Amino acid sequence: HPLGTVRSWSFDGETLRRLFDRINQRLTLATEALETGPMCRRCPSAALCPAYREASMNAVDVVLDAPFTDNLSGLALGQELTILRHAANVVKQRLDALDELALHRAGAGEIIHGYTIDRPKGNTRVRKNVTPELVQMLTGKSVGKTVMPPIAELRLMGLGESVLDALTERPDGKPRLVAVDQDAMARRLLGKE
Repeated sequence: HPLGTVRSWSFDGETLRRLFDRINQRLTLATEALETGPMCRRCPSAALCPAYREASMNAVDVVLDAPFTDNLSGLALGQELTILRHAANVVKQRLDALDELALHRAGAGEIIHGYTIDRPKGNTRVRKNVTPELVQMLTGKSVGKTVMPPIAELRLMGLGESVLDALTERPDGKPRLVAVDQDAMARRLLGKE
């Protein structure tokens, strides 16, 4: 700031009292009314917030209830696009917050009706502690490099699958929430499929 890091203001007693009364009134008349806005985007409580849930459902209602017409003026078309893009953004934020909450709860063992956690495997890679020297010591084959080559190259060198299994790993991928068809799952469990 041009005035430096320290600034001062002077008030007379009456002005200071009016400011105090205004702040005090606002704090003592606080309501439980919740408002949504751009600040909700990164709020950790968005999944539990009734105002955010209502805004999300209102956005869905706007999309579902709007009749389609192709003879909109340029102004009306632009306004509707703006509203619908905002609504889509609000719904996406709500969905992301609920996905995160459901993943957390399902990971803690809670049953989320109609959903499960999919824990896909990542790509196979050479283990971090495997060196070209170790490969040569175990297999008698030289990799001819100072760094480990890709797995496909190791296969071409004639390393067997059992050796590759010992030298590689397939880490867990990022868990994700997936919808499950509960009827199909019940039929499978009951042997009726």
